[in-house]
Amino acid sequence: MRKQVLNTLIICAGVLGLATTAQADTTTTTTKNYSLTANADVTSNYVFRGETQTDDSPAIQGGIDFNHNSGFYAGAWGSNVKFPNAGGSTLEYDLYAGFKFPVNDQVNMDVGYITYNYMDSTVNDNVGANEVFVGAAWKGLTGYYYHGSAKNSYNDYQYFDVRYAMGLPNDFKLTLHYGHKVNDNYRNNDDASVRIGKNFYGYDTSLTLTTISHDGGPNNGSKSRLFITVTKYFNL
Repeated sequence: MRKQVLNTLIICAGVLGLATTAQADTTTTTTKNYSLTANADVTSNYVFRGETQTDDSPAIQGGIDFNHNSGFYAGAWGSNVKFPNAGGSTLEYDLYAGFKFPVNDQVNMDVGYITYNYMDSTVNDNVGANEVFVGAAWKGLTGYYYHGSAKNSYNDYQYFDVRYAMGLPNDFKLTLHYGHKVNDNYRNNDDASVRIGKNFYGYDTSLTLTTISHDGGPNNGSKSRLFITVTKYFNL
């Protein structure tokens, strides 16, 4: 009898051990197929495609991003803005979604949609827009094509974006950018920028020199700006 009880206990212990091992294996091999991250930053001047969005004043910004292993992603981003000639000060919020996929071992594609919205209806009517885009990345070189439509008049425009990023000594990073905007109904413009960045104690810090050149219109000519941005990323 004692032998049967002992054998039973040994068998039970063995089964529990196998179950525990199987559960541990399941726990260690199960991983999330998505990531959720957030970002927050402070900048001395919110500049987008060479144009200040805050009348050359500072901005506080932040966003959240969802990325799935399939390549699908979506997110939201916001900032304070100020347009003296388009309705004044308000908040901007952008919503976007897209899909990234590899073409081969070195080239990756990106297609998606983004909408630029503003809390103040007057600013939204004057500045708001919707865009579809397609882009490609090869090593440190990326190129994007955007086709947009302004909300106020549904005037179409196109924007071409080319960037090259490279590492520098002491973990600094250099990013060169050139952009060209084609407007259907009025001026075109070109913008370029040079950005140097580095991570300091978990904060991405960058210094950017940007310039924009307008081809006609009320802002005909060139304008350069120098601004600094500090960004913090969070895993949720």
